[in-house]
Amino acid sequence: MSPRSFLSPQSLCCVPKEFLVPPCPQDLRGQLHPIVLAECPAIVPRCLWGGRPYRGTPSLLRPPLGSVFLHHTLEPARPCRSFGACASAMRDMQRFHQDTRGWDDIGYSFVVGSDGYLYEGYNTRGFGVGIVDDFMATLPDPDTLALVWDQLLPCTVHSGHVQPDFTLRGHHQLSHTDCPGNALFQEIQSCPEHEVRVVPAEQGGN
Repeated sequence: MSPRSFLSPQSLCCVPKEFLVPPCPQDLRGQLHPIVLAECPAIVPRCLWGGRPYRGTPSLLRPPLGSVFLHHTLEPARPCRSFGACASAMRDMQRFHQDTRGWDDIGYSFVVGSDGYLYEGYNTRGFGVGIVDDFMATLPDPDTLALVWDQLLPCTVHSGHVQPDFTLRGHHQLSHTDCPGNALFQEIQSCPEHEVRVVPAEQGGN
């Protein structure tokens, strides 16, 4: 059975990490974000969702970073409920960012799919988390928010990529944009950094 066949919402939670991060083609190995090797939620690597190569010479961020930026993807503006749909959305976003915007790669470090799993992106300028959908008027579902608040953000701290006293920001606090949407930004404002549950690594967690 190929690694791709494991990646369904019903089975991904039970897949050992070595199947989630299989060997990738040589031209993609240097682009894997180092956080995929940390004790984190299940992360679908670029080589499984069909990511193109990075354009140019990739550079690594200098951790630990002081901020995490949240985004909504807007396009696609509807949830992706399966691996196939989310992988397609990732390819569409990367194509738009590279071919239309002229960027080196997809603009998010990670994307939270509506299937409940994280998809690896690439960003050499900061730590950005995109959530699939449009959140101008509505919020992500509770499970999606819990994946970000209770799993991904603590993971970034435990792995040393983000400072323990990091600041959580919306994209429009960095540049002129409506992203991450009014509803999601209000949620960010109502969730002070100390409420993001970061359990000391030596104590573990549930």
